[in-house]
Amino acid sequence: MIFAVWSYWPTAGSIPGWGGDPLFNLWTFEVAWHNLGTTAGLWEAPLFGGSALGLAFSENQLIPALLFWPIRAVSGNGAIALGAAAILMSLLAMACTAEWLHALGLRRLTEWGGLLLAGCGWLQSQYAHYQNLCVFVLPLAFWAWTAYARDPRPARLGACALAFGWIAGWNLYFLVFADLCLLVLAARAKRPLVLALALAVQAPFLVPYAQVARSMGGYAALLSSGAGLRSLFGSAFRPRLLLPSFEVDVESAGYLGPVWLALMAASLRRPESRPWLAAAAIAFWAALGRGYGLFDALAAFPGPSALRSTGRAQILVFLFSLPAVLGWLESLPRWRAPAAISLALIDLIPASRPQRTAVDPALWGPPSELSRELSRSASPLLVVPEAHERFMLDATQSWTPYFGGVSGRAPAGETLLSALERREQFPEALELTRPMRVLALTPAAAEKLRALPRLQPRGCFRHLDLGTPCLFDVVPMDLPALRLDRDTRKEDSRAAGWPAADFLATTSGVLDAREVDRCSLRRTVRVLGMSLPSMLPLPMPDRARYAGGERVLHIEARQLLLRLGGFSPQFTLICE
Repeated sequence: MIFAVWSYWPTAGSIPGWGGDPLFNLWTFEVAWHNLGTTAGLWEAPLFGGSALGLAFSENQLIPALLFWPIRAVSGNGAIALGAAAILMSLLAMACTAEWLHALGLRRLTEWGGLLLAGCGWLQSQYAHYQNLCVFVLPLAFWAWTAYARDPRPARLGACALAFGWIAGWNLYFLVFADLCLLVLAARAKRPLVLALALAVQAPFLVPYAQVARSMGGYAALLSSGAGLRSLFGSAFRPRLLLPSFEVDVESAGYLGPVWLALMAASLRRPESRPWLAAAAIAFWAALGRGYGLFDALAAFPGPSALRSTGRAQILVFLFSLPAVLGWLESLPRWRAPAAISLALIDLIPASRPQRTAVDPALWGPPSELSRELSRSASPLLVVPEAHERFMLDATQSWTPYFGGVSGRAPAGETLLSALERREQFPEALELTRPMRVLALTPAAAEKLRALPRLQPRGCFRHLDLGTPCLFDVVPMDLPALRLDRDTRKEDSRAAGWPAADFLATTSGVLDAREVDRCSLRRTVRVLGMSLPSMLPLPMPDRARYAGGERVLHIEARQLLLRLGGFSPQFTLICE
């Protein structure tokens, strides 16, 4: 309790974390709270021009938003609500872990196991991502399975399915981890019904993701941020107070540490600990990510293929090691267990409180000058130089839709917009989005926009901690439209021996970001007389404006199997 309060004490003007991640997470909660309290669609979000499925481009966090809604309503401040929720969820993580360990047969050290999880280096490293809000769902699900496996009554079957199923509304990484565990457990116990029921509970949360994946051509991540061998020694992505720290990346840190690793090795003497340690080793193998074998095999299936931060699977390493280490310690003389756990806790003591990111408490007060001005129109806004996380959070005061934004995934049109803005090609960004209004967040961006003949200054307005952004009206543009599915033709080619295809413009025109967002690719390979189709994300075009005959898209199939087999895949543009 003391550690949770010390780490996450709620304040009106700051939230735990660094960089843009905590701002994005608070934005997600504000969007969910807004949708729960209005007639807006549950998955609607103002980013990407006002997307009906905007929350499905990243974590939806709908269930914690619903549970924390009363705190948000009473406090009237999202930062206070998240701080209070973090404390409550830390305590819940401790309680659920202790009960799971008790259900496994441990007796004397269950509460210590809960404390180790609630204060483990994983949570200390991931607090900017707010994993501390939902880590309890994993020990809760394992506790429910343990109870169901011992006594498969219908009530426990339903509770187990619900405990695994509702994770879809908390955290997609934890959902994939839990589903893989449940698949193995249900197969070993020959109880497929619990898996089917859990998937049924998850379905309402997963359907929007399936719809977004269909429009984008899938969620597959080609790169992964995985663990490393040094992760075994990096107890947290923060300096330690009493023991040395090992510098590792945030997705590789915060899981074991040298003391706990030594205890895991010592617990191998106990035969009952070895299956748990084997499970921990498998989890660590998967956490290494792509290029190490296991995750490459798992990535052939939907769900695991979408994971980029595979290092987060190390939370399973710590969870699986708890029964192994604590079970072994309970078999030792009573004085040895407290000494070993004390060493593990000393390894976890941080040298300072978590970093905090400032937010403006006035966000939850009366609308600012800019918010009142933006509320006069519901047309999407173009934001320059970019719609970053702080703008997204501050824009929840007016709920004005805007092009661009930050999320776990982005469709091709929005990715192109981000590239144009990074290159400061603002005239082409205007053509791509065709907005009625443009907002310059910085004086430098405003100066560049004033030089564009299509823009008419409306004024500069105070807005929270963003200073005085300047708003511009756009003179209507009559641009020749270039549609990917209608105004391009395909030419098959090869690039350095790899099968490839080019889509060339058949007329001059300008792409529309919202139309590009709805396009994906279908790749069809003929094998033994059968057509095997697969959907792929649309590659990002280089720019928005093209002349007839210019190459708009270039696609290569760099799969060794296709090259060795002499297959010539066919690519088709699909725009919904």
